[in-house]
Amino acid sequence: MSILLSIFFWWWRIMFAASLLVGGLGFIYDAIQTRSVLGLSWFQLSFALFGISSLIVLGQLSFRLRQLESRKPVMRVCGCENERAPLVNRATGQVIGTPDFTHAVFANDPPMSTRGAMAEKVVAHIEFFDTSRSNLIFPAMVGRWSETPERAQVGPRVVETNQVDIAPNAMPRRLDIVLKYQAEADCYGLNNDTPQRAPSGWRDMARRMPPGRYAVRIRLRGVNVDSMFWFSLENGGLGQQVSLQPAS
Repeated sequence: MSILLSIFFWWWRIMFAASLLVGGLGFIYDAIQTRSVLGLSWFQLSFALFGISSLIVLGQLSFRLRQLESRKPVMRVCGCENERAPLVNRATGQVIGTPDFTHAVFANDPPMSTRGAMAEKVVAHIEFFDTSRSNLIFPAMVGRWSETPERAQVGPRVVETNQVDIAPNAMPRRLDIVLKYQAEADCYGLNNDTPQRAPSGWRDMARRMPPGRYAVRIRLRGVNVDSMFWFSLENGGLGQQVSLQPAS
């Protein structure tokens, strides 16, 4: 409501200045017809007032727009990480593998940490391309935020864990990208579907990437959020961890 009142206030100022200009044009027309100096002076005054009012209005609108922009979420890349962790069969408690997980790390870091800068229901859409960025390696997938529960823990409610609220406090939030076993050459795309698609060690063959370089596009979408990021991914093969770096 306050924004609408502000817009109305400045709209009234513009209309008032415009009315002065129109009135001035009327006076100058009369001045031309009657050769009156008074009419010319009135036009000059109204034109000056219109110009000054316009500059004030533009300055205020620019200031308000900057304020609004500063209160929006601003997603940025904090870095990339590799983490080795055991995979545990939830039913038996048995460790079924110890792969390296590669994460992209993001944060919501706006100029002003206001309530309106909360990034709500943010979903990550991940695509893997060849280095030309034109050929998709496999269909896009919805990413998994690392701190969220796995499908085995939440069942059908896994959709809810695909979207997270990210506070405007610059706190890093990790997003799963791929997993790789050091004793193997290939790496695999990873998300909340992986345990169901590839229960044995989470090696999803439909998302397999042999040694080589790839381009990764991540789009973060949510309430007041729609940001795109590119990364360069290199799978060095046997005995190597995956390298993930931000790219322009």
